[in-house]
Parts: sequence; C-alpha cells; structure tokens
Amino acid sequence: MATLEQIDRALKGKIRGKAAAISLFYDDIPESYQGKKIDPCGIVRHAMDLNERVYVDRQHQDCISGAYTAGFHEGSEETRTGLYIYDHIKAYTREAAARIKSGINVLPQGMIRGIGAAPVDDVPEGVKVDWICVVTSPYWAGFI
Repeated sequence: MATLEQIDRALKGKIRGKAAAISLFYDDIPESYQGKKIDPCGIVRHAMDLNERVYVDRQHQDCISGAYTAGFHEGSEETRTGLYIYDHIKAYTREAAARIKSGINVLPQGMIRGIGAAPVDDVPEGVKVDWICVVTSPYWAGFI
C-alpha cells in the first residue's frame, strides 16, 4: 500500500491545489484540526486551497443538509425529505433531492462525531485517512 507521502508525490503537477485527506472522526477530534462553521463540503477547499486542517461537527457546520447527510445532526423534516436542497439548489429535481436524502447516501445518526480534512502532505500521525479528494482534469482523473 502506498504511503501518503508517495501519493502526494505521484499527484504533484496533476491536480489543482493539494490533495485533501478526508477522515471520519468516530470519537475524539484531534486537537490539530480546527473546527470551522462552514458547510461540510467546504472542508475540502480549506485543505486543498488554504492548506488547513479543519473539521465540521454538530456545532461547527453551516449547512443543515450536509450535517444531516454526515449523520451528526438529525435535520429537519425539509432536510430529511430533500425538500431543503430542492428549494435551494435549482439543479435538483424534487425526485432527485428526495432520493439523495433517502438513506443510502446518508450516514446513520451518531455514527461519527465529525469529518476532518487536511492536506495529504500534512496529515497528523495516527489519523486514519478514509478518502483522498482531488480536483483534476478528465485526462488525469483516468490515471488517478
């Protein structure tokens, strides 16, 4: 298995910004990560473009839909049915919004405490990386 250092080296010049290492925090959130009141998707940008270690949880988030999907907020009826994203993101049809919130894409409530992101070359020792997120061209995406 490749190390994070090897992955970082292999991705240099092929992606925009830095690769973001995404970690699910089941219990304690490492002190080296900073809680941000942003939408859960925004942690990727903070790691990728701002070179920060950040996390979102029930208190540190600014998107009830994302917090519900991540399983650390029970959401509202609008959120659970998809009506919230249908009303606020015009790219979704009512059916698509309902389907995305129907269960398969939603983590069980209470499964995790938070989600963190760090540049792949700056993940603290002992932090498990669940995913690596990159932004790249379709050409390099095929190789990655």
